[in-house]
Amino acid sequence: MNHSLFTCDRSTHIRIVAVALVACIVLVVASIHAFIRDTSGPNATAAIKPAKPTVHSTRDAPAIR
Repeated sequence: MNHSLFTCDRSTHIRIVAVALVACIVLVVASIHAFIRDTSGPNATAAIKPAKPTVHSTRDAPAIR
């Protein structure tokens, strides 16, 4: 295998394209598989309602007004 893309032959370019194509296919299949959800269960139509807004602070010092 050649170590430079400028001097490599046709088979090296084909290998690079094939590896990139396989990687893209694996990524797409994994993304589709991760996105599929079960819509047949009783919780399929349940909606999560937002709670009232809250203020979070990590300061322990008293507020100066």
